Amino acid sequence: MVEPHYGEYLGISQAVYWTLTETDTDLISAIGLEDEGDNEKVIGNDNRRLVSRHDRTPGSQKYSIVRLLCVFTDGQGTKEYGHGTGFMIAEDFMITAGHNVYEHYGAVKGPVRAITAYFGHEGNGCWRERRRADLVATSQRWIDGRVGRSGDIAVVRFLPRAQVDELGDWVLPLRPFIPKDIAPRGSEWLTIVGYPLDKSERARDMYEAYDYVQWDLQRDGMLLKYKISTSGGQSGSPILFPDGKTVIGVHVSGNIVAQCNFGCPIGVLGAMIEPYMRFFRGEGYTLRNTEWRDGLWIQHLDLTVP
Repeated sequence: MVEPHYGEYLGISQAVYWTLTETDTDLISAIGLEDEGDNEKVIGNDNRRLVSRHDRTPGSQKYSIVRLLCVFTDGQGTKEYGHGTGFMIAEDFMITAGHNVYEHYGAVKGPVRAITAYFGHEGNGCWRERRRADLVATSQRWIDGRVGRSGDIAVVRFLPRAQVDELGDWVLPLRPFIPKDIAPRGSEWLTIVGYPLDKSERARDMYEAYDYVQWDLQRDGMLLKYKISTSGGQSGSPILFPDGKTVIGVHVSGNIVAQCNFGCPIGVLGAMIEPYMRFFRGEGYTLRNTEWRDGLWIQHLDLTVP
């Protein structure tokens, strides 16, 4: 039997959140965020393919997969910019990798200070939309570094959308992805979609790859293990079922020795999303304490697990 993480035995999941106030994310170039030296890898033949413009236009499902530009700042004012991927699960809410919002291994460590999400690249550096985040929540396990990648996930809230996009067109409703609890063991055709840094200038283009995956979370350290090719910049990409809208995990890392990549599973065996969404609605949480950490006030929470 695969058991849930500590804390969830008591119907409680520990989390943290903080507000974002900086806006300095419109930088020309950025690096892929660090992940302890084992970056996302191309496994065997690189079968990633460019997502067609039609499949990522406003109103499409993949339009809800976004390129992220993040800024981290240390106590001396040194800034580091990072690039990642995220995906929308509601009009104003996104899931991404935890290390896209709290960095353990980069030159500048600690919580992210600003996030800008870019939607729908139109060519020549033009994007349909860009949105700024104002609130970030992630697991206590991730910021404390007490467990591995199974806690490497975050939920981000954005400021409300403008009524028109950057080309002057009325914005269409987003088609959010649907998180689904993953089974302890299983097999399925899985797809990863994101913005790799090695495929286009400044990671402007969206790529996807798929493979038939057999997983066993207990065997693989509570992680999804697969040989789907990725690269830097794709951390935070959704791991999708064949219907293209159901997401069972978040791509987070790779290992060159094991010749595989890894994802953080969604659900009681990995990262539970619904307790975070209840917190954002003002329900089902208790504030434990407030901590001044890395130059920001970090709020520590107990989230009620349904």
